[in-house]
Amino acid sequence: MKQHIRRNAVALVAAGSLMISVPMLTVAQTIPTQGAPPIVRQAIVENENVPNDNGNASETPPMNHEQFLRAAITGHATEVIAAQIAQQKASSPEVQQLAAQLVQDHQAGLADAVKVAQDVNVSAPQAPTSNEQRELITDLTSLSGPDFDRQFLRSTIMDHKADIETYQNAVEQQPHEVADYAQRQLPTLQAHLTAAQQVASQTGIDTGGL
Repeated sequence: MKQHIRRNAVALVAAGSLMISVPMLTVAQTIPTQGAPPIVRQAIVENENVPNDNGNASETPPMNHEQFLRAAITGHATEVIAAQIAQQKASSPEVQQLAAQLVQDHQAGLADAVKVAQDVNVSAPQAPTSNEQRELITDLTSLSGPDFDRQFLRSTIMDHKADIETYQNAVEQQPHEVADYAQRQLPTLQAHLTAAQQVASQTGIDTGGL
């Protein structure tokens, strides 16, 4: 959600130098696989029929429940893939540890979102679908060392800030079953944000302006 924010993360990094296995997770075929970690190569499969969801959580009028659930599902899927890459490519043990927690929690969040979506007859691809989501995976796959840690942490912080705002709105605006899902997820999203900020501070990564 608010995936356009990720573009700023990539630009800032470039200027400064950035569940349980889930076999259904896929990334658009346009993402290069050469040099990608094995877990990413396994996830990158032909997905030409996946719609390009460029929804913006801040748009007015507010998201309806279908838009919110689709954004939640693709958002969780993107977080899982990004964190799986970080488990293999991060240079800092603190970043790797954070990534392991993100994989676990976003896999659980994905399962929760999919169940709620099924209950209200909403379907969504369990994969990155927006250009920004796909570009994030491509960028992370291409980076290594401190540059990778910087982009991963900055992107994680900005994405979770945006998600928290979106989920808070959903608690107030969505039908009760969807609002209950959002309420369940908020403490985890807030914990992720705090943890990412702490890791950034510990590893000397600038998060100013985020």
